[in-house]
Amino acid sequence: MIRIFLTLFYLIVVLNSNSECQNWKQLILPYNGRISWIQTNNNDLYLKFTRNDTVYRSIDSGDSWTKLSVNGLPNSVSIGGMAFNKQDDIFIELGIGGIYKSLDIGQSWIACSKIPAGEYGTKSITALAFNSDEYLYAVTHRQGIHCSKDYGTTWDELEGTSTFRDMTTIMISSLNHIFLGTDDTAFRSTDNGKTWNEISFGFEIDRRGLVHPLGISQFIPLGEDKILVNTYGGGGLYYSENNGDYWNKVQINDDSFIQPAGWVFEKNTRPIIALGYNFLSSKDGGKTWFNVEILASDIPLKLLSIKDDGEIFATSYSSDILVRSRQNFTLVQEHYRPTSFTFLEQNYPNPFNPVTIIKYKLNESGNITLKIYNVSGQEIETVINGFQSVGTHEAIWQPKELPNGIYFYRLNTDNFSDTKKLILQK
Repeated sequence: MIRIFLTLFYLIVVLNSNSECQNWKQLILPYNGRISWIQTNNNDLYLKFTRNDTVYRSIDSGDSWTKLSVNGLPNSVSIGGMAFNKQDDIFIELGIGGIYKSLDIGQSWIACSKIPAGEYGTKSITALAFNSDEYLYAVTHRQGIHCSKDYGTTWDELEGTSTFRDMTTIMISSLNHIFLGTDDTAFRSTDNGKTWNEISFGFEIDRRGLVHPLGISQFIPLGEDKILVNTYGGGGLYYSENNGDYWNKVQINDDSFIQPAGWVFEKNTRPIIALGYNFLSSKDGGKTWFNVEILASDIPLKLLSIKDDGEIFATSYSSDILVRSRQNFTLVQEHYRPTSFTFLEQNYPNPFNPVTIIKYKLNESGNITLKIYNVSGQEIETVINGFQSVGTHEAIWQPKELPNGIYFYRLNTDNFSDTKKLILQK
């Protein structure tokens, strides 16, 4: 009890008295609990707590809140995420409870048609998203992705997606390309879900030598062909300038690769990320980054949401304190920091037989290693071990007497490490 009191006292004093934290205003919450999510639509805020199935709405930037009605919803439901169509109708997913929609800003609810049960019974919905043609996509936990072209009246399962496992997030770009994240990989479809290509964002090798693929927590569209990706497991951020054809890891100076606290959001195609006490943003899709000085805080914050007018909302790490920026993101003062990149490209061709090319770029000269590992994390071969200068390099790997299968290549420098997957197919 004393610890809770001291924590609250510190947060209140810091957020309201310290000169730096005049950048943020603490808001009064409608419920005493931990915040699960905040979503915005046309400058309205929608707020959900972890142990409260009520959704709250604010039309005055969080100064006051009203409850959305539960009229028409089943009892004992757990409300997940929300999606909005162009008419501002609200669609919510209730896990195994299905999907409901409101045509009157949450005053009443209508059940959408049930998605047909699958091999493992009732399908649990985990995410919703609309594309620009108003197609509604519903992601299930382990039983495929479904699409409705009539706002939930009828559903079609997207071919081939029933084999996808542990799906966590979906994003649809301005080109209507679908990006799907899972706990250990990602997929992209450029034809409304008819076909899919897997995207790998590298692998981590722990101290025991075990290989762990990076899962995806979030895709962030940045306009045109630029996309930013937030990964799980300390994997950091990746950016693409060509709609996901190739990806580079985000790095600033000699710091570690950015692993943001909380989610990443964008305003006017400019991403903003929280790094605890500081916030960074980018104007070029993740290539260069600058400090957002007017958002500096004396306590670590997690980013939650950005309204259309540029107001930013964040929470304490414990998720029980909600704060609002005192200035809009569109008015931020920019202080640029020089950004340098070392990155490892995907090998080509892949799958390959008998030879593949591995390209990489070094932002500084130094000793590097490029090694090959099997799926158990055992080192198979050292391709490069020595000094190399700044610039773009390539290595040719021709494995000898290795069986077909999945292998991993890992580039290490003094300030960089990345691992990617390659497939030998004879």
